[in-house]
Amino acid sequence: MADEDDTLAIVVFVISSIACALNVALIFVKLFKEFVIPKLWRYSLLYQNVAFLALSVGLVLVSLSIYLHQETLCHAAGFFLIFGLFLTSLSFLTTGIILLSIQNPGKPSSLTKFHRNVVLVILIPEVIISAVISILPFVSDALYDKSVDFDVTCLPLRDHGQQGAAYGTLLVVIWWVIVIAVGVCDIIIGLKLWKFNNRINSAQNNVWQSQLISQGKTLIKFLLIDHVFYVLVILATTLSVYVDHDIFKSNQSWITLTSLALTSVFHGLLSSVADVMWTACCCRNNGAVKEPHRKLKKLELMKVEVRHTGYYKQAFVIVLLYYRVIVFGYNCYY
Repeated sequence: MADEDDTLAIVVFVISSIACALNVALIFVKLFKEFVIPKLWRYSLLYQNVAFLALSVGLVLVSLSIYLHQETLCHAAGFFLIFGLFLTSLSFLTTGIILLSIQNPGKPSSLTKFHRNVVLVILIPEVIISAVISILPFVSDALYDKSVDFDVTCLPLRDHGQQGAAYGTLLVVIWWVIVIAVGVCDIIIGLKLWKFNNRINSAQNNVWQSQLISQGKTLIKFLLIDHVFYVLVILATTLSVYVDHDIFKSNQSWITLTSLALTSVFHGLLSSVADVMWTACCCRNNGAVKEPHRKLKKLELMKVEVRHTGYYKQAFVIVLLYYRVIVFGYNCYY
């Protein structure tokens, strides 16, 4: 049994260390490398990398606690695991809300507007609530008896009938509610981009609008792939804890910890591909990054000007058409 635990510790440590390195590198890229995508999109993706970094740190601490048999490390790992799971779920939901309501790629005129406080208003409550919920099992023995072994190593989730089971069930229910909300956002955004908002692009022949809408579609594709893999991991975690079957009960820690480590690596790889794609055609200077936004702003001003002078232009066009008809009829007659 000790050899099996050591093997689990080594496997989880290696995979989660790779995930940590990937997400740290991606955080630095998003902080110091200019992107052609709107800032709120970039910050929401940065939020995802931070969330998966927290989850990866929890997995590293789990592997160290298994190998070193340190209870303190196990408690710290449990906090970071729950904290990371909450942040990853909420980061996906935050990205969906931003794409759907704040900077919708189907409405190019809204992409030039950026309110920095929007990030703080959304992120700070999420981080505080996630931290409070994650620390509860380790500050209250009445809520969670830490002297009893966890079903999954260092992860405070327990099956029904055990002390602390209600807390674990509440966590899982919240995770699934968030995941379902993320799925709803994905479906609505996908339908808007691929079905309903294409006329905006075709009606206004602007290369920057076309580019931003195309980037929005690409971003949704990456998110959908990431979300599908993440849902499978949450499903595997739920089944390993709550399904009374030998396959799950005898391999609870293996299934949960390795799947969480793999999803962290997968997100890092997927995010790396996206970062390379979005920085490949820009970022040699600040002007190249700001140019799309200047083009869009200029287009907005042109719209305002046309809206104010539209009636005069229409009258002028009508007069011109009548003049051409009269001249054409005169020439035909003579």
